[in-house]
Amino acid sequence: MNYIYKFVKNNKKQPVGVVVAKASDTSAPAVFVGWSRCKVTGGDTFNKERGLKIALGRAEHGGGEDKVPHSMTDEITAMGQRATKYFKDKKVYAVIN
Repeated sequence: MNYIYKFVKNNKKQPVGVVVAKASDTSAPAVFVGWSRCKVTGGDTFNKERGLKIALGRAEHGGGEDKVPHSMTDEITAMGQRATKYFKDKKVYAVIN
């Protein structure tokens, strides 16, 4: 497995998002952080498999134009720090736009 992840929970201990750190598939020694979060106030329910797929896609493709929710910034920063320890020989990129 070339990635690590953590499910983000709300104050009711229900999963609402996921952050992931994925090592690059190329020869470059890099790790990228991605995220996914459902819009609970919009009536969405979180699906772990779909959330992980979205977060991995954002890690691989740089997140695109999606703005990071304010509630996820601390989680992304913590994942970047965790990834630095886990992937010792790689540079970690955690972009919060």
